[in-house]
Amino acid sequence: MKTKFTALLLVAMAFLTISCSNDDDSKEYYVKTIESNYPTSPDDNQSITFEYDSKNRISGYTISQLGGTIEKTITYNSQNVITKIHSTYTTFGLTDEIDMDFTYTDGKLSKTIITPFEPSIDPWIINFTYDNNEKKYTGLIESVSDVFTEITIDNSNNLTELFYSGQNTTVARNNNNGIFKNNKNIVPLIVMALFDNSLFSLQVFSNKEITSISSGTTTLNSITTRNDNNKIENVRYQSTATTILEIDVIYEER
Repeated sequence: MKTKFTALLLVAMAFLTISCSNDDDSKEYYVKTIESNYPTSPDDNQSITFEYDSKNRISGYTISQLGGTIEKTITYNSQNVITKIHSTYTTFGLTDEIDMDFTYTDGKLSKTIITPFEPSIDPWIINFTYDNNEKKYTGLIESVSDVFTEITIDNSNNLTELFYSGQNTTVARNNNNGIFKNNKNIVPLIVMALFDNSLFSLQVFSNKEITSISSGTTTLNSITTRNDNNKIENVRYQSTATTILEIDVIYEER
């Protein structure tokens, strides 16, 4: 059973670092796999495996978890912005598919259309407005006008605050590079993760190193370990002295 505390851990996992391109000043190392370990809740353990296209953009990724997998295929436009994510969900031998299409106005996400492959189910439309002063996206579900989410970002396309499912979460960072750099696609990736109820992925969407994540009265502080190439290879999220979530990162040279 997921408690609010466990949900915060999933948000933590959700913020760590997925960009749609990755660069390094010397050798080119790209994230191949991110493994998560929940010491107190091992059934929540997950892994993400990444694939890249000829431009070294993430072309897809697979989330493996207890009982099944979620496979993503990502489509970009000529400006390297995500316009579609195709998802295949396999759970205990059963398969479902959806398409998520993204529309932009003046470079800002303005609409998301979620289309199930089951013809009897109507598409689900989320309309987004953007407040330039607050740097906040507000997503309203069409036809009912309910707030799906509020996403606040900084000037570097990092998530700073997230409102979802009645809960507000804030993220603190330093200026060190995260697992990926130059992420221009934080908003559609967050929307995708929220729809999947897999905030594990969100931790992957920060291009700077996260120092803490707070929700309500709970704060998780992170301890980051880097390898000889100054790449993040391990992150531990702790409440007081107890490790709640540990992440290991495996790279490949391309």
